[in-house]
Amino acid sequence: MAAQELITKGLFKESVIHLYFCSFNLAQATLADILKSDKHSTVEREFNRKYGRGRGIVPQKYVRLHNTLHKERELHSYKATYSPKSADVKKWLRLLTSFHLFINRTLDKVTTIDIIKSMYAENPNSVRDFSYDIYCPKTYSHHNRITYWQPPFYIDIFNHIKIVSVLREALRKLKVRKNENYVLGLNSKVSQYSNDHYLMLDFDSLDTDVESVLKDVGGVILRSGRGYHFIGNKIIKGYKNWIKQLNSLNRKKDLKGKIDKDHIKISVLRGYSTLRITDSPIKPNVPLFYKEV
Repeated sequence: MAAQELITKGLFKESVIHLYFCSFNLAQATLADILKSDKHSTVEREFNRKYGRGRGIVPQKYVRLHNTLHKERELHSYKATYSPKSADVKKWLRLLTSFHLFINRTLDKVTTIDIIKSMYAENPNSVRDFSYDIYCPKTYSHHNRITYWQPPFYIDIFNHIKIVSVLREALRKLKVRKNENYVLGLNSKVSQYSNDHYLMLDFDSLDTDVESVLKDVGGVILRSGRGYHFIGNKIIKGYKNWIKQLNSLNRKKDLKGKIDKDHIKISVLRGYSTLRITDSPIKPNVPLFYKEV
């Protein structure tokens, strides 16, 4: 956690923003079923309404923590002389760490696989196969890469955890160096024998402009660590239409500097997109559901 590193270095004021946004993201996670806006005031209001005064599953100490950090963030932003007490900042960090552990234990996590299973349920006649690649996430090309095709009815019999284990073992037997760093990615193609695709995009950052563009497309956003993944909820029929959609979004002014253009470029060259669904030592965060647009 960036806040922890700053606190270790004695940069208590600088850590407050990071502490607040961590709390903000955790509060958002508890409100995923009811939240209609990402405004900070809305999240705080709904968080207090749902869990304040002992209501709901979230303990009061975390509600009070979020309220405190929101106020401290405002002071940090608008009061030049703001200087929090080191003891307070350390206490907030301890509580926030506890809050994060509580969320991990309590809330159900929606993964990429959960989302794709839902999409298959809505498009059973179009999705003929799931396709996965195991690859090195440090580069888009020029590394060993294995593709595995799986009929949809196998997804619960042989899930992605088993797939990555088997494919890593194959890499090991092939003498691939640092195979423990490889990750499993879900591919955009929905059949071995057609060029129909889900739209898959990678974003370095997310803001209201990006969300506005994605709302016109329709789909789900996942948080992948520092970045975000997007999976459209409609199947694009045919290779040319898929390319057209990718290129159109790549040219959007509101996405400039935020959409990963290299991801689109290599997807076009390869003939399909891939989005990571597992972690590894160099990609420690499993992509999880962030919101539907």
